[in-house]
Amino acid sequence: MKKQHFPNARFIVLALLIVPVMSWATDCQWANKLYNESQNASSAQKSDLLNQAIRLCPNHVQALNNRANLKENAGHFYDAQKDYRRIIKTNPNFVPAYAGLGDVLMKQQDYSGAAEAFQNFLSLLNKPGNHKFQRHATHYKARLEEARDHLSSIEKMVVELSK
Repeated sequence: MKKQHFPNARFIVLALLIVPVMSWATDCQWANKLYNESQNASSAQKSDLLNQAIRLCPNHVQALNNRANLKENAGHFYDAQKDYRRIIKTNPNFVPAYAGLGDVLMKQQDYSGAAEAFQNFLSLLNKPGNHKFQRHATHYKARLEEARDHLSSIEKMVVELSK
């Protein structure tokens, strides 16, 4: 009788570790395609394509950022804020998320949070890969000052009221 050969245990363990990674890579590659398609799609299609991309690759920061932007533009600030925070948790160096988060927090009148987000945006501009966002520095310096002005006004009102 011919002896059967079974893969050794190390091979099986290695295969079990590699297969999910290969599947993830394929899912994220497909998510990239959907994200790219969303760039030229109508608003309704754009939302669907971004949602599909995020389902396939939950930490696809570009898709999350564009979805957050759509939510922000639709007035769904809480949902947009969740996406921006998810991006920052996933990739703390993804500069656009800080700008978006700051904008949403300003609309929600969370001036302290907005100032922090704008400051983080400005602080990260000099990191490698972020220079392309430098053109927005002047705008977000002004937004930072606007948030600080609101905070200052609130502090003055509190002092006046406590007299």
